[in-house]
Amino acid sequence: MKTYIILIPVEQNNEARKQCEDIENLILQMPNPNSINVRNKILEQLDDNIIDMEVEALSDFMDRVNDEAFNVDDYFISYVHSISFSN
Repeated sequence: MKTYIILIPVEQNNEARKQCEDIENLILQMPNPNSINVRNKILEQLDDNIIDMEVEALSDFMDRVNDEAFNVDDYFISYVHSISFSN
């Protein structure tokens, strides 16, 4: 299982907080988990008009935060898990 951090900008989306709460701790099953596939699954799950959303593996997000290259004030943050399976 791999954990992904979901970042939805506050400025562009009045529903960002609710969307983050709706997907929190969601477990996604897919044959090839990566940031793009996880993003697409989340968009399906939310079925909302999200203008912008970032998806990062937890380790990449931690690096970004530790490098001080991330401003938490700009985003609502959530997380999901992915499980890989064979077709």
